[in-house]
Amino acid sequence: MEKVTLGIHFVLRSSKTISGIAPIYARITVNSKRSEISIKRKIHVESWNIGKGMAKPSSSENKQLNSYLEQIRKMMVQSYQDLVLGKQVITAEAIKNKFLGLDISDMTLCKLIEYHNTNCKETLKWGTLKNYFTAGKPLNLNFWRT
Repeated sequence: MEKVTLGIHFVLRSSKTISGIAPIYARITVNSKRSEISIKRKIHVESWNIGKGMAKPSSSENKQLNSYLEQIRKMMVQSYQDLVLGKQVITAEAIKNKFLGLDISDMTLCKLIEYHNTNCKETLKWGTLKNYFTAGKPLNLNFWRT
């Protein structure tokens, strides 16, 4: 297995600074390849510690922001670990997509109809439910073989 180097840093996007306030981005680096994502938070440039990649803890608001940044970091590391356990290719973009919930789901139309039919047995009337079962029959490969 290839060795993977992971880095998660928080940076300010200085090109989008307005009135001394800049948006904060999470920068994911895997084997020198980067991907960035906005964390939807802004901060005064003077309140940002560039070396540590976090807010200067001078106010309670900045302390809360630092706590939020650590939560984001933990969630990104968890996304990385999920990819490793799933034996998937580890890239900065893959971690970003996993974090955002954009990773490919294994839910097929057949599985979706089966899930719906088993979970709605008690809530739907038989007349309605039989229509859902009928709609799912052509998708079942065993149905076509008989």
